Amino acid sequence: MLGDAAHPMYPIGSNGASQAILDAEELGKVFDQDLTVEEALKAYEEIRRIPITNIVKSNR
Repeated sequence: MLGDAAHPMYPIGSNGASQAILDAEELGKVFDQDLTVEEALKAYEEIRRIPITNIVKSNR
């Protein structure tokens, strides 16, 4: 899941669109590695979890 669907944010500006771009960039990086799909998705989650958690908390 990318953008607004994965990151509950206030609908102002282009938060969801910006996050979707950052999500897609990280997904591309992990899928470019020699990993299984499961490993790549786990790596993606680890990379994005803390930054997204911080954004979501700041939007509350």
